[in-house]
Amino acid sequence: MVSQIRPHFMYNALTSIAMMCTLETEKAYEIIIEDDGVGFDVNEKKNDGRSHVGMGNTKKRLHDICGGEVIVTSVIGKGTTAKVILPKEGQTHENTVR
Repeated sequence: MVSQIRPHFMYNALTSIAMMCTLETEKAYEIIIEDDGVGFDVNEKKNDGRSHVGMGNTKKRLHDICGGEVIVTSVIGKGTTAKVILPKEGQTHENTVR
């Protein structure tokens, strides 16, 4: 699923610089992908004739498969961050978000 998120960043961010790191917490594994691109309004609904279901599908599949989640934050003119949270066995995603 991360392989689907990373190219989306590079294509839409209008940047060639992105950082990806991993982190293990007591309750989850986290994958953080960050860029310094143009950013965007995460709440804006696009009306450009395209379906824009990719991230929604990725979030749903991740939740259905392992209880994980993707949190996307963005600041226009500053860049975007996506945090993928994968709960460890026996943990629910509600117990893993920091």
